[in-house]
Amino acid sequence: MATVQHLKKKLRGINSTRKLSKAMKTASTVKYAKLSDIFSQYSEYEKQCREIYDSFGKELKKSFKKPREDAASCFIIIGSNKGLCGSFNSALCSFAEQTLSEQQGKKTVFLCGRQTELYFTEKGIAYDKAYTFSDVPRLLEAEDLLSAVFLGLSQGAFSSVKLIYMCYENMMNQTPKVIELLADLREQEGDSGILLIPDRQTVIGKTAENVISSIIFRPILETALGAQAATLISMRSAYDTATELCNELEAEINRKRQSRVTADVLETSADHDTETEV
Repeated sequence: MATVQHLKKKLRGINSTRKLSKAMKTASTVKYAKLSDIFSQYSEYEKQCREIYDSFGKELKKSFKKPREDAASCFIIIGSNKGLCGSFNSALCSFAEQTLSEQQGKKTVFLCGRQTELYFTEKGIAYDKAYTFSDVPRLLEAEDLLSAVFLGLSQGAFSSVKLIYMCYENMMNQTPKVIELLADLREQEGDSGILLIPDRQTVIGKTAENVISSIIFRPILETALGAQAATLISMRSAYDTATELCNELEAEINRKRQSRVTADVLETSADHDTETEV
């Protein structure tokens, strides 16, 4: 049976875990609130860009070079930097691994997030380059990734661009998802002959880059938001569990102390009775 000293030592350890989980829960709450506000504002802009993409997708494709015969499918896998967010990273990486295995032909794989890079490295899954964003990412941080994507498109090295990320449904639910941009670039049609000033290529090229950049950046924000939500839920659960264990240990320690006091009183009383009889 555990002694009071042993229970006190265990209580100190669990209490330290409780304080840490509380601090991480507080940090996640702040970041989640900030990301929610940013995501809400950005979604309105991205929605308009998506409408342009849906309406003029065929025109936008013309700003990129027709893919070569050996062109690859470009995959952008967007994960989290940190763990401690339940099954968030494992669900994404398992889904990405399965999606890549089902893809026939040549592939170019870009990873986003340290946890994604760690998973692919440990599994020995090939990828081309990894990128890291902050917990509250900005579009400026995605410039290197976007430049690599647009360079491949301008050189005809990509036949399509696919995004794999955790779709944010609500605070409790995030599910892995794949969306495809610029599919079937080989099926580009000829120029419609409409005269634009500045020239047509410049107008469509700039529009295409802005639209595609905004669509790619939304999953980056969405993944960050989902990761913070998952972390917040995990830390809240850890804090509640630790608090419950602390309360149980404190009650057990008090019971043992009371039992010891009661035993001492009974022993003293017995000794007193013996002395009285003598």
